Amino acid sequence: MPSGATLILLDGDLPGLIALATAAERLASDATSVTAGLLNAMFDVTAAGDPARVRAAKAQASRWGVEMARAPIDSMQGHESRSARLLLTLEAAREMNCRTVLWPIWSGRLSPPDQRDIDAISTELDRVELLTRLVGLDAGPTLEAPYADLDHDQLADLAVDLDVPASETWWGRHADEAPAGSEASDAERLRRRWLEALQAAGWRGSPEMTRA
Repeated sequence: MPSGATLILLDGDLPGLIALATAAERLASDATSVTAGLLNAMFDVTAAGDPARVRAAKAQASRWGVEMARAPIDSMQGHESRSARLLLTLEAAREMNCRTVLWPIWSGRLSPPDQRDIDAISTELDRVELLTRLVGLDAGPTLEAPYADLDHDQLADLAVDLDVPASETWWGRHADEAPAGSEASDAERLRRRWLEALQAAGWRGSPEMTRA
């Protein structure tokens, strides 16, 4: 893999799609840049690894022809903390010659529904800075979290501006892969909340978020 590549962590949600679209647009001046390996993806091991999220993440990467690298799952045994899992991911990224790891964590994953937990967001931004400084001691990649303090409405604006396929998410067309029970309820709740924000931002996609 070329030195200086970017690795995007995907969990099948909309912020990951936005990150992919933004990075691909940044590289658009070189038509071969994505296929040359300057943009790669990996499942975000800090998120729940249910089939809906995994399937959606793979589909998102495929949309941009981006290689889906294998996450260091075996090394995660016994490492349940978010910091430890991110550190192992950063080490894997260093071995892949990646210069940047883009983690699309956002306020909705850090806060109660329709609230913004400022303390939780601040904690994640501190975590990103400290982990970057730690791996930097061994010439490791930079960890970035550009959406950590953004909410549904702000991310929906970005999604519409970038014209991302918003239904290609774990709560959209891949929701039939979600487990029954609370996870299915979460998918429906998120679908309604995202749909409200997307339509307010001018999205013209299917209001049913039709599954494939």
